[in-house]
Amino acid sequence: MKKIFVVANWKTYLLKQPPREWVKEVGVQKTAILKADSEKVRETVLIVCPSYSMLLETKQAVDSTESAKDFIHLGVQDVSAFPPGAHTGDEAAETLKNSYGVSFAIIGHSERRREHGETYQFLNEKVKISLQNGITPIFCVQTVYEEVPEGVEIVAYEPPSAISAVSGGVPANPIDVEFIGREIRKRLEARGQKISLLYGGSVNAENVWEFTRNNQLQTNFDGVLVGAKSITPEFFQIAINV
Repeated sequence: MKKIFVVANWKTYLLKQPPREWVKEVGVQKTAILKADSEKVRETVLIVCPSYSMLLETKQAVDSTESAKDFIHLGVQDVSAFPPGAHTGDEAAETLKNSYGVSFAIIGHSERRREHGETYQFLNEKVKISLQNGITPIFCVQTVYEEVPEGVEIVAYEPPSAISAVSGGVPANPIDVEFIGREIRKRLEARGQKISLLYGGSVNAENVWEFTRNNQLQTNFDGVLVGAKSITPEFFQIAINV
């Protein structure tokens, strides 16, 4: 069964309601989301990545919501490249896993690369320490030929021109994205890396199907990484339409 990933990256946006209300709405929409997979060849994997300040509250909301606790997977937007110790401002993978039950980590997002100057070597260390602690990296790339560390099984392609903070919310052309996705997959599989490939960049309820279900394209994408829309009611329709 093909897994389709829907990743909610809350960034540092201010939610209009507490995390428990977001989690509760996922529970309400769960049936509709699963119905979208009724052909029994797809399985939706829903991942929420709150800011560190909201991590505990989000975990508690997931754990206490019966309809959501086996459906929502907890992720983070970044992870330290170092083990627990004298690393001010970092969050160690070991702590995130053991204290919060984090299962996924976004690594190498374009905003982190642009605003914090993160290099491939630094990101590779984040991937290695995440894998050592049982956290699955969601590794972001912005071009066809960017290196992807060994052990990465989920890759998110996010063209900088489509990131809302840069473009104001202009999505990339699905045909262009499909071509790039095919090239990314082909290059990585040629070196033995089997991946799930996600698209990120101004995804909304109207265009999401063009990246994951469009029968006119040889769709290479296995889900989406949603940013600004992930804190709005539209996110739940995205999860249904994906």
